[in-house]
Amino acid sequence: MAAIRERGGRFHVQVRMAGFPARTATFPTRRQAERWAKTIEAEMIEGKHFRSVEARRRTLAEAIDRYLAEE
Repeated sequence: MAAIRERGGRFHVQVRMAGFPARTATFPTRRQAERWAKTIEAEMIEGKHFRSVEARRRTLAEAIDRYLAEE
């Protein structure tokens, strides 16, 4: 769910959804803020929400193996 607040003539957006990190951004117009929020929410629902390409390439098994090797 997106929360849009006006602050000093700019629009601050925060998108929060269970299982994902919160995303925030600031826009000069409410329309841009709403459009961005809808895009981020859709990506989260479709499972396409990754902060980086690196995160998409990794699996849980690789993360566990790396943790065991480093710790």
